[in-house]
Amino acid sequence: MADNGGLTLTHALGEWSPAVDIAPAVTDGDSPTPSKDQRGISRPQGSGVDAGSYEYVSDPSMSVDLTSLDFSEAGGTQDIALTANVSWTAAVDDGSIPWLSLSHSSGTGDATVSVSAAANTGPARSGTVTFSSTGLDSVAVAVTQAAAPNTAPRFQIIGNKTVKAGQSITFQVIADDEEDNVLQYSAANP
Repeated sequence: MADNGGLTLTHALGEWSPAVDIAPAVTDGDSPTPSKDQRGISRPQGSGVDAGSYEYVSDPSMSVDLTSLDFSEAGGTQDIALTANVSWTAAVDDGSIPWLSLSHSSGTGDATVSVSAAANTGPARSGTVTFSSTGLDSVAVAVTQAAAPNTAPRFQIIGNKTVKAGQSITFQVIADDEEDNVLQYSAANP
């Protein structure tokens, strides 16, 4: 028995104690399970109530199953498995990247967070999904997406023009590019 906080001495439970999560929470009847242990800690902290006057609380932790996600230019959805025993929030670069979205932006405990990337019509791009919890270091997952295929620009045909020596000719080049890349042209007089 030791002074673990609270009004009386208690026996602190360890992570592997057989008393952890042993009793179901009872909310009705003559003897409801107390909502707090002797120290004032909320019950239950796990899947059940701990036996005795002491509710075991594990160290706060948060982790993910991967550090990066790679999407093709077509986009799609991929999952991140979050393991946590705390409340958390999730964000994509502070909300500044509209092509990425998350299935969950907050929660408590373990979760699967789906990351969706819209189809890419431009160059390769990247972002970061960041999981945060008060008192813990943030956990980041780097997200990259492949560039869209670069198709050749299309030109309107100018046609043949004939000029006499010393005359000038004016023509206009009209082209479009599906990826909105800048098009540069030049002409020279041999």
